[in-house]
Amino acid sequence: MGWNAMGQIVLGWLVWGSALLGVGLLLRRLWTPRGLRPAGLLVTFWTGLCGMIFLLQIWHLLWPVGLTATIVLLALGGLGLVLGRRELAMMLGEEALRRPVVLVAALAAGMWLANRGLGPNCCYDSGVYHIQYVEWAKAYPIIPGLGNLHCRLGHSNAILLVAAAMDHFPAPGRASHFMYPLLVLSLWLAMIGAAGRLIRRGRAGDAGAVFYLLFAFVLLEWTLRESFFSSFHTDLAGMILLLVATGVLLQFLRGLHESSPGQVRADLVTMAVFAGAMIAIKISMGVAAVALGATAFVAAWVALGDPAGRAAMGGPACRPVRSLLATTVWMALAGLAFVAPYVARNATQTGYPLYPSGAFALNVDWKMPDARRDWQYRQIANWSRAEVQGAVLPPVPENWFPGWLERFLARKLLLVLPLVLTAGAVVLTLAVGRRGEQRLPRRCWLAVAPLAASLAIWFVMAPDPRYGGMALLWALAAVTVSLAAARSLSQAPAWAVRLAAAAYVAAAFFPIIVLSPLDKAEMENRPVLAAVVDEILMPPGEDGGFHRPPSFPSTSYTTPSGLTVTIPVLRKEKWVRVDVGGGMFFWGTEHEKETELYYVPIPSTPYPSPHLALRKAGDLRSGFRFVPLPPGADEQHP
Repeated sequence: MGWNAMGQIVLGWLVWGSALLGVGLLLRRLWTPRGLRPAGLLVTFWTGLCGMIFLLQIWHLLWPVGLTATIVLLALGGLGLVLGRRELAMMLGEEALRRPVVLVAALAAGMWLANRGLGPNCCYDSGVYHIQYVEWAKAYPIIPGLGNLHCRLGHSNAILLVAAAMDHFPAPGRASHFMYPLLVLSLWLAMIGAAGRLIRRGRAGDAGAVFYLLFAFVLLEWTLRESFFSSFHTDLAGMILLLVATGVLLQFLRGLHESSPGQVRADLVTMAVFAGAMIAIKISMGVAAVALGATAFVAAWVALGDPAGRAAMGGPACRPVRSLLATTVWMALAGLAFVAPYVARNATQTGYPLYPSGAFALNVDWKMPDARRDWQYRQIANWSRAEVQGAVLPPVPENWFPGWLERFLARKLLLVLPLVLTAGAVVLTLAVGRRGEQRLPRRCWLAVAPLAASLAIWFVMAPDPRYGGMALLWALAAVTVSLAAARSLSQAPAWAVRLAAAAYVAAAFFPIIVLSPLDKAEMENRPVLAAVVDEILMPPGEDGGFHRPPSFPSTSYTTPSGLTVTIPVLRKEKWVRVDVGGGMFFWGTEHEKETELYYVPIPSTPYPSPHLALRKAGDLRSGFRFVPLPPGADEQHP
């Protein structure tokens, strides 16, 4: 089972889980008036992650994310736990996880996730650039023109800064094995607590519990996908944060007319913090982030037009307006605290503040050639529509939609199921109509608007499920099903609600512990139980219980300027020249394969170019730029 390695993973959870809660408690003290009910462990935990992202974005502009940064974050987390000990005790006392049966289920889930964390850091993108970015962040402050070395290193995915900080302690070099498992575990605990609440109380009108119960299917997918679970993946953190932010929005809309001015401010600023962090984590989450925050903001202002809303937020005079205006300033500052350093980091690494967009390009010597920036932009768009890629980008077929739809429908449990659940919830609500009991305010349905609008924009811009589409589909399903259950099934017998909750969770596990192992047992002619174990458990790896990441051959490449970089050794692919204007070019692989590098010495790149040079000879901290070849130099084919 790899007990020693699993113990290191659990230790990482305890250290960084406590730190995240502490930073969350500390941060929320800035905008939450005293006397308010605590936000809950899940929201506080993710507020802590947002706080670390805010701090590390600024830190990395000045210094490397070294051991000093790790100590500072852990110290802040400890301070937050001390100052917020009362709030923490209240949250722990209110959580459903303290009940024995639910606690046993939570502990079992934790042990399973720790076992799955033994897997290799084998995500393709981690091999191409995630690991290299973490190593750069640990060794140097932000590098001007880093995108010239490798266009994907120009993406300022702030979650990789958190990975760099966690990679120092308590298990140096092992952060990939416990960071994302910890983030996924937070949502697992919310789902288990929600299931326990529904089974114990038998109330379909508990919209919050139904909301988190719906994520059982997608949580199992994330846990069992090695490339997601134990890798430095930039998509997963943003998707989970989107789900949590949607839950906060739903709760805010539900209690808006009963909320005090302080509670309104706390919830709106929390939404702004989540929105800003989502943008800093992954720019593809930007539309959803802004839409969710804007919906909460507009709903609060609309509530001032209702007497009940004005009374709750401070009375009929101008006081609620002043309070909401002050909250608007808080929201703007909160969002700017994340977006401003994110834009500064983009500008420093590529010369484009909104990279990979070319808008507002800076006239600096480290600016990436515009054709190379556009190449990266089109590569993302091409892959998301037709999964076509290559150094010389093939055009996306005009009739790309049938192929895209076929791939979409093939992922029945992850992509089709949430659409079916959403459609069923809408049909149920329309069928019941006015006969249903209005347990929740109608404004709660406003939560559907930002999700639906974001899905439409996602489809137009980059319709790959991992660019936010998967999370948007599940968030939409969770909102519609929870609201439909509260309206249409609030009078359902308790036994029926308990049975439905248990059946849903069982249905999520059925394909994994029954169908897939049965197929494997039949194909491989071995016992079913052995196939089940292989399906759900990760065997110990060869590296002290951990599985090592893949390793591919690499070599060195020296440019005419004297810069030496590590590049992959191609096995079946071949190098292809890609022109970027001004007589300059770089080398890429014909089909954009065999580009993984994983743990190799930096500087490294799968896109070598003879035009690549340091801004100051011999100084990696000075950054990279593209320069014309000296007279008589050849193309330096790798």
